[in-house]
Parts: sequence; C-alpha cells; structure tokens
Amino acid sequence: MIHYTCDRCKKVINTDLDFRYEVNIVTQVVLDAPELTGGEVEPDHLNEVDDILQRVDEAECEQLCEDLYQARRFDMCTSCFIKYKQNPLGETPQQQVEFSEN
Repeated sequence: MIHYTCDRCKKVINTDLDFRYEVNIVTQVVLDAPELTGGEVEPDHLNEVDDILQRVDEAECEQLCEDLYQARRFDMCTSCFIKYKQNPLGETPQQQVEFSEN
C-alpha cells in the first residue's frame, strides 16, 4: 500500500477518507523577442541559449540549466490545499494602518 504525506504540513494523507491534491509547479525562463519591423527575422532563442551554455563551465552550466527550467510536484492534504489555493504565492498580508481623526 502506498502512503502519502502532505508536503506542506507533513500529515499522513489517508486516501480512503480524504482527498490528496497534487500540485505541479513549472518555472521556466521567458525570452521576450523585440518587436520586429519590416523584413526582420525572429531571432533563434535556442541558438542564443546554446551560445551562453558554450561560454560557461560545467558547474555554472548545471546551475544555469536549473534556473532555465524546473518542474516540481507536491502532495497536499485538503486543509493545506485550501490555504494554498487562497494564497498560492504565500504573500504576507499588508498590515492596514488606521489613523484617528485627531
């Protein structure tokens, strides 16, 4: 039998009694092309990335490749998924300052 644990709160998820939510997060670099005018040809971004990778050493290359694309998967219990859904970026709420009418 496979056992699942919530990656957020570490609680064991009993799939017979509760839902298990799988959250997949993909991050990737976005290369925005400049506006093309007239007969200009769109630049080949793969060649640009290859040129950069050719100029760096192996350790830098591994870090750069990790920065270019990442895919992660998380298991969450219902409670944690509801909290995640309400605030997926984990932003802290801005504290409202109220002034008296003095």
